[in-house]
Amino acid sequence: MASVKELGIKAAPFVLTAAIVGGGAFGITKAMEPSSPSNPAVVRTMETPSVAITATPTPNEAAGTPTPDAKGFQPAEQNGNQWILRNPDGQEVNMTLPQGFTPDATLVSADPKILVGTVNKDLSIYSDWEKALNTGRQEGDRLAGYNYDYNDFCPTEDFKCNVQGDMYAWRVFQGQEVIIPGIGKLEGGPRRSVVALFLNATPDVVAWDKDELGQVEVKRGFTATGRSFDANPYSAQFPKEESGLLGHWLFRQAAGTPEKSYVGITDSPENAHSTLFVVVVRNQWGNNQDGTPRYQFQLVDAGIATFNGTNVTISK
Repeated sequence: MASVKELGIKAAPFVLTAAIVGGGAFGITKAMEPSSPSNPAVVRTMETPSVAITATPTPNEAAGTPTPDAKGFQPAEQNGNQWILRNPDGQEVNMTLPQGFTPDATLVSADPKILVGTVNKDLSIYSDWEKALNTGRQEGDRLAGYNYDYNDFCPTEDFKCNVQGDMYAWRVFQGQEVIIPGIGKLEGGPRRSVVALFLNATPDVVAWDKDELGQVEVKRGFTATGRSFDANPYSAQFPKEESGLLGHWLFRQAAGTPEKSYVGITDSPENAHSTLFVVVVRNQWGNNQDGTPRYQFQLVDAGIATFNGTNVTISK
């Protein structure tokens, strides 16, 4: 049996959370995260992302799990209590994943060389976006910018929306239930929210719409996106960016937006008791048989975060 960690993904406690989703039966409070806490009108992207991303394997370039081309979410098959996925080279693997997460059939286990960071158990250190991820850090060590967010998402009758995953960028989805073609379905529960963090390490935009992968579905939720200053998943900066993003969004699930007096995630003034989370990187793994880049959605981490105030415990 292989869990995400056992497959070589160095998964330190890793969680994310969105600055807060819409209302309704799930009771997720309305709260907008500003582009920059000090100046909501300014989008701060202080550094140019690294684009030297050479994550292609040296073996047979035609071997491997191909770039997904199916539209819409298609659940993976199960083998008992485990999920049947494939590794980047196309070999079948059985994986133990947290309850509430149904992976997409095209989701791939991550390259073991991709490392993730360690989220501090005290989530309050991630509360200030600029201090944790951007201008509060020294030049050369800034991790991520904040472009925009959308609360009460998805605001349609069927909770479905067209969304883009920008090149060299991060995007977070959170809510009561989240379905993302290529990634999977996350279902919450009493006092439990769900969060999916997507990191695009490629120079191509991901289009979740009817023409390409299919629409995302987010119930009573929130989405946000911004630039990754070093999008290379094999760089020394990547684990710091990944853990910083996760830590910030996890803090929001546990504490709401205290600086604005917003509370009520999971329909409680105490906010979420726990969060189901997944983290996925879009990575290039060689080329398809027609010579086009083979882009894969690679599962970096998945687990359950349980909160005690702004302290967190992660289980896999």
